[in-house]
Amino acid sequence: MAEVDFSLSEVNDLWEELTHDQFDPTLTFETSERGPQIPSDFSVPTRRLGTWESKEDDVNHSLEYMLGEKLGEGGMGVIFEANQSALNRSVAIKMLKSEANSEAQRKKFLSEAVLTGALQHPNIIALHDLAVDQNDNLFYSMKKINGEPWSKTIRQKSLDENLEVFLRICNAVAFAHSRGVIHRDIKPGNVMLGEFGEVLLLDWGLAVVLPQNRQLQNKEFPGLGGTPSYMSPELARGEFDKLSPQSDVYLLGAVLYEIITKIPPHTGESVNEVLKNAANNIIEATSKKGELISIAFDAMATRIDQRISSAMELRSMVRNFQTHTQSMGITRRAKKFAKRARQNNDYILFANAILTFEEALDVWADNKKAINGLSLTKKYYTESAIENGDLDLAASILDGVDSKTSGPNLEPKSLSQKVSQLKKDRAKRQRQRDKDKKDLKKWSESFNVSPDIVAISRLRDGLIFEVNKAYLKTLGYMRSEVIGKSIGQLNIWADPKHRDEFVHVLETVGHCEEWETILQTKTGQQIPVLLSAGILGFDGEKAIITHAHSIARRKKMEKRLLDSERRFRETQQLAKLGTWEYNLETEKIIWSDETFRIIGLSQEIGEPTLEGFLSTVHPDDAPELLSRINQAQTDGKPYNLEIRHKDPEGGYKRIVATGKPHFENGRVISLFGSVMDITDFRQSN
Repeated sequence: MAEVDFSLSEVNDLWEELTHDQFDPTLTFETSERGPQIPSDFSVPTRRLGTWESKEDDVNHSLEYMLGEKLGEGGMGVIFEANQSALNRSVAIKMLKSEANSEAQRKKFLSEAVLTGALQHPNIIALHDLAVDQNDNLFYSMKKINGEPWSKTIRQKSLDENLEVFLRICNAVAFAHSRGVIHRDIKPGNVMLGEFGEVLLLDWGLAVVLPQNRQLQNKEFPGLGGTPSYMSPELARGEFDKLSPQSDVYLLGAVLYEIITKIPPHTGESVNEVLKNAANNIIEATSKKGELISIAFDAMATRIDQRISSAMELRSMVRNFQTHTQSMGITRRAKKFAKRARQNNDYILFANAILTFEEALDVWADNKKAINGLSLTKKYYTESAIENGDLDLAASILDGVDSKTSGPNLEPKSLSQKVSQLKKDRAKRQRQRDKDKKDLKKWSESFNVSPDIVAISRLRDGLIFEVNKAYLKTLGYMRSEVIGKSIGQLNIWADPKHRDEFVHVLETVGHCEEWETILQTKTGQQIPVLLSAGILGFDGEKAIITHAHSIARRKKMEKRLLDSERRFRETQQLAKLGTWEYNLETEKIIWSDETFRIIGLSQEIGEPTLEGFLSTVHPDDAPELLSRINQAQTDGKPYNLEIRHKDPEGGYKRIVATGKPHFENGRVISLFGSVMDITDFRQSN
């Protein structure tokens, strides 16, 4: 609200002569009481005007302009299409109407032409000539623009399209202000959009040239004028001593308000009510929120000294909004990468998220959401690398982090200290392993000549330290294929659970005698053996020395029975075996028909997804399966895992899920594997 309310009666007293018979507040109103000051010796040349018909009759004089069809008219003038004979070019001519040919109106017309002609700018219409015709009718010629007023398309154009027009109008107004000129009637209806991208601010008939370093004096006051729907309070109140460039800034803010809300800021049941609302700066309420509408309200502040200071500042604020909008769009894309990266523990997606957040900050360096998103993503990426043992990667992520981009969530110092300590621990463990290998080498001479299978492995994870010649010969491995690998990786135990029981006995009593089990060769041949083992201590690590003695002859008859049962199981499994493939680059998953049947999903659901498959797995088994799949992607390790899977009756069936990575140029590009229904087999056993 203004400091002192302006009543409807005051509006009527001030504007009655102009508004008593008018009903459209979006039209321009202007008084004819006082015209601009034109020097008494000011003169204009005479140009002969005519039509194509009059040219044929006027054979003694050449016509300098040939008038064509009428293009439009206003309260004071009418505009014709014309041809300028000297240059043979198409122009537009604005003529003063005969009924508006008073001395005051002629001065206004002359003032508009002189002022507009002095403003040479790409977004202000270019005037070519000012003259009177042979009948003393004032006119001026100007560039003809094929187009339409912005007011006809402003509600159909997108926000970005309208803002581009708005910024160019700000350029024109800022240029006029640099020449001391105030427009007083900026609105979409006074902006022409050409068919080839031209944007022109027209109708400078109400414009005022401000004196330098002082306010307008009473004798210099222009008459009332403007468009009620867009007017600033000082224009609506006729407070001409307050006219300033901020009066035009208000009008620009009103246009920006209409771009956002689709309506002008001042409305009412009558023209005078609209003028009253403008005088009191009552702006139509809107539900729109955000940076752009705040800019519009700042431009339309009631107090002039609280408005945005200039058209150029307003332009910069809107341009910054466009930059912020672009940066926020990039930030939203980065968040999607980050979410998927965290869900899948995917290094590539983490890297893409970081690069995209940094792109958003390149556009807008103070984007808080991008800063926070970047810091969180680096935090989760670092934690993922730590969890996977990729300590050098974790350290590289934290390199170059500064206080501006670290955000409140990253805590780079704490994470760096953790990575440093883990690297020290890793180096210490490596030194210990090297020492253990030297110590274990001493043992190799004592068991290398034994005819039995002998191996030394780490108790906690089965990592093989040393084996004898009988081990390599019997199981069919090269030494390089065994040393440094775990028992689980080589699948030496036919039944890994049997090994778990074996280790449990060793941990409990410290030794084991004649434990009967089955070992597998590299080619898959099974050998029944009796195991004897004991625990040895090496500088804090527990190792197992194991002797395996073949009992194949005794098991010959048992083996025949086992082979028969194995062939029977394989036959069943072949009938219930489905395959799948997962392309990591395209994220496309392909299932065989048998896989859909085993999983219990219809092929009509469309392309299968990992999430869809995991949703059918028993909640206790799903995390382990997902971990194995992720490990296969990152470390290239195959997996073989038995899981429980929902069946249509609400129970669970047993599935063996396997997966193996496919490499190209040393990089995992896809996974493939199988799902095998072993429910019947488990039930039969």
